[in-house]
Amino acid sequence: MDRYVKFTHYIYKFSMITAPLLMVVAMILLAPQQQLLGSLEGSNLFLRSIAGEPGSWNASHVAMLLAVLLFPLAFIGLYRQLIPANFWMGVTGLALAYVGFFMLGGQLAVDFVYGAITSNGADLDAARDVRLLIFDSSSIQIAFSTVANIGLILGWMIAALISLIYATPNRLFGILVLAGWITIIALHGKIPYIEAVGHSMMTLAMILAVRSSKFE
Repeated sequence: MDRYVKFTHYIYKFSMITAPLLMVVAMILLAPQQQLLGSLEGSNLFLRSIAGEPGSWNASHVAMLLAVLLFPLAFIGLYRQLIPANFWMGVTGLALAYVGFFMLGGQLAVDFVYGAITSNGADLDAARDVRLLIFDSSSIQIAFSTVANIGLILGWMIAALISLIYATPNRLFGILVLAGWITIIALHGKIPYIEAVGHSMMTLAMILAVRSSKFE
């Protein structure tokens, strides 16, 4: 194996572990803002929660941005193992994941705008007007809120399905991915730090994929 191949394998492995781990960090950092959001009453709850916990919001989104930058490489490393098992399922899953990552980047850009506005002490009514202006376009809202989530979840789900059917890289990978997403979707907002728990399961799944001999 030449140096270039070794280097690319190292980058894939590094990204496969670091990207989901950064999501764990992001969810831990975001928890104070989410808890404040759940305790507030009245109007402008979302923007008021960001204004009340700007450090939590901004730091968590920096971690998410780093994760989004690494996830395309991480999924190449993952799907290099899955595509040989089922070409069309693998290509479809990878394509959907890439669409999700691209749209999530747009959502993060909007989130950074919210953080910048509220962190600088802007009037919340003005911040609300900016938010309404951004999401006044239904196409933007669908792309960032719906397409991003569907693409990402399906990218993970197809990977889990391939692993369960073909034991590639192993079936425990698929079980952990499914358990992680079920935890996040079913318990979102109900238990503190539960999103971090879900992403921890997917981090463990990626560690198992990296350790698989089929990656070499």
